[in-house]
Amino acid sequence: MVSHSEGSQRGLGASGVRCKWFLKGWRVRVIGIGGVVSRRIEGWLRLEEEAREVRRKQADWKFIESQPPRLRIALRLYVEAGDLFVASRVAGLTVEEFNELRKRARIPNVC
Repeated sequence: MVSHSEGSQRGLGASGVRCKWFLKGWRVRVIGIGGVVSRRIEGWLRLEEEAREVRRKQADWKFIESQPPRLRIALRLYVEAGDLFVASRVAGLTVEEFNELRKRARIPNVC
């Protein structure tokens, strides 16, 4: 059995299937996986993209752009990634404080 760290170094996924990962902008793409695993990953990526589009469309961009740089970057990160915890750390706020900021920016919490 290959551990997760060994698998990632050898180009093997968690299931032991050879794959290649790379980051493009905010999107993670998976290449070289066939069959059921590939369809499941494609399904999750499609759902993530749909959630990202909802957050982009409903966000109050005037409010976001009027924020100080650190908060503006954190709000953009939340719109793209949907990770409240990481965005709150970038902003230097608690999760609760950032969630209030998210609400004022009219960014929906899409799961």
